[in-house]
Amino acid sequence: MPVLRVKKEKQQPKRLLSYDEKYLLDELTQSKNALDAAYSCFENATDPDIIDSCIYQVNSAQIRYKFLLEKAKAANLSVAVPLNMLL
Repeated sequence: MPVLRVKKEKQQPKRLLSYDEKYLLDELTQSKNALDAAYSCFENATDPDIIDSCIYQVNSAQIRYKFLLEKAKAANLSVAVPLNMLL
């Protein structure tokens, strides 16, 4: 009976992050949380003025999150992006 062998992938040695890289990742996390909060505000708003305010918050948070993701990409940082953020 043949033996099935699984080839192990070579793991890249983990490098230490600089202060700026850690700060960028922290900002990304905060920005994602702000975006989630803005979406929640929009989903729960009933007053037209509050809905408008939530729309501005969502747009602002999306732009900031996209900007930070581009900075992380330029710095060759690996960031997991939820699929719903790509739509």
